[in-house]
Amino acid sequence: MYSNIGSNSPDASIGPVGGTISYMVTDEVGIGLDVNYTDLSITENQSSVDSSGNSVNYNYKVGMSTIRIMPRFNFHFGTTEKFAPYVGLAAGWRERRYYAESIDPNFTEANQEGFNPIAFRIAAGGSIFLTDFLGLNLELGLGGGGLVRGGLVFKL
Repeated sequence: MYSNIGSNSPDASIGPVGGTISYMVTDEVGIGLDVNYTDLSITENQSSVDSSGNSVNYNYKVGMSTIRIMPRFNFHFGTTEKFAPYVGLAAGWRERRYYAESIDPNFTEANQEGFNPIAFRIAAGGSIFLTDFLGLNLELGLGGGGLVRGGLVFKL
């Protein structure tokens, strides 16, 4: 049934989307939480003939979704009033689910949990503060979440 899936199939994806929140314990150490979600899938439409000889179309969808929740530590170095470079380390929980679904009455849907419940990320980045309280962040990392991430940074 899935012999040619992906050849002309639309790919659907969400994310990775998520966010990080952290609190500066000292000028050098920040602690926080990193949360993100990803869903990747491929859908295939196939025609077949039902038991009455009528032509019917069914969509078949296979995919994978992942959610990660990780406590995070950032180690800042060379920090100035306007720029704060850092390296970050996060480790925590991951739930991965593989799925196959269709409205075809002869199709058996499948859900399979991933085997590794551990999430990990190592990153390097920096924050540029536009005001005393608000800045922009850019990070390059490996592990849970996107390869390149950016966002807003707040400090009290």
